[in-house]
Amino acid sequence: MAKPRQIFTNGQVIYRQGDVSDRAFEVLSGVVELLVNRDEREVRIGVARTGDMFGETGLIEGGSRDDTARAIGDAVVRPIVRDSGDIANSAKISGSVEKGARQEPYGNFAGDVAHEVTRDPSHKRDTLSFIKQMKNHVIPFKGRIKVCIAILNNDQGRKQRKNISAALGDLSGIRVKFVNDSFESQLDRGVSGELVRIGNAGQQLLRKHDADLLIWGHVSSNQTSVHLQFVGRENWNGFLPGAFSLSTDFPLPVNFKSNFVNVLYSVILAAIIPKSDEQAKWRTAVMLDLLRSAVSALNETPAVLSNREQASLKLCLGNACASLWEQTRNGEHLDQALEIYQSIITQLSSDELALDWAVAQKHLSSILAVQAEEHDDAQRYDEAANAAFRALNTLSKENYPGDWAALNYQLGIIHYKLGFKSGDMDVLRRALRYYRNSLLIYSKKWAPNRWSDVMTAFGQAAVVFGESEKRLEPLVTAVDVCEAVLEVCDRKRRPLAWAAAQNNLGSALYLLWKKTRNSERLKLAIIAFENALEVYQESRFHKHGAITEKNLDRALSIADWYIPDGSHTIEISENSAPKFAAQKTTEFSSQIVEVIQ
Repeated sequence: MAKPRQIFTNGQVIYRQGDVSDRAFEVLSGVVELLVNRDEREVRIGVARTGDMFGETGLIEGGSRDDTARAIGDAVVRPIVRDSGDIANSAKISGSVEKGARQEPYGNFAGDVAHEVTRDPSHKRDTLSFIKQMKNHVIPFKGRIKVCIAILNNDQGRKQRKNISAALGDLSGIRVKFVNDSFESQLDRGVSGELVRIGNAGQQLLRKHDADLLIWGHVSSNQTSVHLQFVGRENWNGFLPGAFSLSTDFPLPVNFKSNFVNVLYSVILAAIIPKSDEQAKWRTAVMLDLLRSAVSALNETPAVLSNREQASLKLCLGNACASLWEQTRNGEHLDQALEIYQSIITQLSSDELALDWAVAQKHLSSILAVQAEEHDDAQRYDEAANAAFRALNTLSKENYPGDWAALNYQLGIIHYKLGFKSGDMDVLRRALRYYRNSLLIYSKKWAPNRWSDVMTAFGQAAVVFGESEKRLEPLVTAVDVCEAVLEVCDRKRRPLAWAAAQNNLGSALYLLWKKTRNSERLKLAIIAFENALEVYQESRFHKHGAITEKNLDRALSIADWYIPDGSHTIEISENSAPKFAAQKTTEFSSQIVEVIQ
């Protein structure tokens, strides 16, 4: 029998906030956005795509709608009513998918050994409605997330590991596997070396089990709190606000109650580095549902957690908010993260050497820099720089080299923006020095993506510096740097980073042509601009594409009169050049150099 369906056109409302809630919907094709009214304006809280369900609370709770559903483009949906039998049928489908998934050779998943798991009765499934759980069960297999849990040190009877597994088992998109490895840092050997050792061993284990995240840690000596730490399948991008690291400590009260389950979910999901579009979409959808209640749980933090432990818990939730911003680019999530980090700094104001205080300053600096870029606000750049300097008092190169390198990169970005805006060459020199500091840690072999990001930024600053100082050496250096980046940066895997390096390469080559009149450099500049423009147009990065297109048009217009037959003809003096070529270099640089982060 064909599924009943309803067709909605672009902008057509499927139901409104406040309507009677008596059915759910499945998206058969198209996209549906979910909105709520806040302060007399509509705010998007999520989207449902093909295969997703929405409006499911109507099947369980009835009452009135708490959101509005509206079609984006043409959308076809299937209504699911309470008494239609669809719930039972969907549950059967869900069960069959679950059964098939568990036959995959993953080893001894915690969910397969129920006799080992002692569930706290308070871990009820009220954090997700039945229909939401059903939706999680039928997500594509590629969207599922696999988490390995190592032996937690000082975990008597491994009770807390079982408790964590039982809680994660309620979120059916996650598969949990117990591993019999133990990870314990010997800090007397040095913080940096131990974290690197654990990170390498953890990533090797994740590759072995084809998993996405490793949880390790310990239970406190007084058995009141469990401290979880993470290893990702690859290194987190420390340049982003809220980035996790190997030193991130996530404390929870032992035998935590149901109000903290969403806290656990949100932090675990934020620590995941998606390896597929399906994973990324599922993670975003679930975090949108869970994070608000997780943040509200901060008001109920048990007294058994110390002041430092409460700050660490807040830090992880701040990271989750920042992670959701990175996925959705919704400024509300970034504002929420900023508020949490500021509260940590206030909470630990008497202990400015605390690691969480310094990490909160680092994330604060990243957020302020993002906001400064959005608002073109020099004062916020200054505030971002000051927060980074405060963080560097604790996050030293010796003990926390990754954080130290990320902070130096951040300071390089800030000083580049300030120097470019003001034309102050001393500020630009400082930007170049901070980039060089960052490259002391990031190497082409150890962290190729971070290395290429820093090198691209360094090359960009060198272009501006060389043009402003009217010196060839920085421009030649910029060409060498960009070409080195393009040897490492893959267009398919990192298209925007590749395009940024191409655009900067074209800029450096063009400026070298202006100073040397070497037609080969002009030809190569045109090729580089064309490469960058192609990617920007494919990716619909219209702002960057428009600037690169202007660069290309200028280079082509000069090539038409300078090398009309494709070969160098005569050496043209500066006086005989067209009016365009005689423009001030500071005016031209703002058009050919684009800030790409």
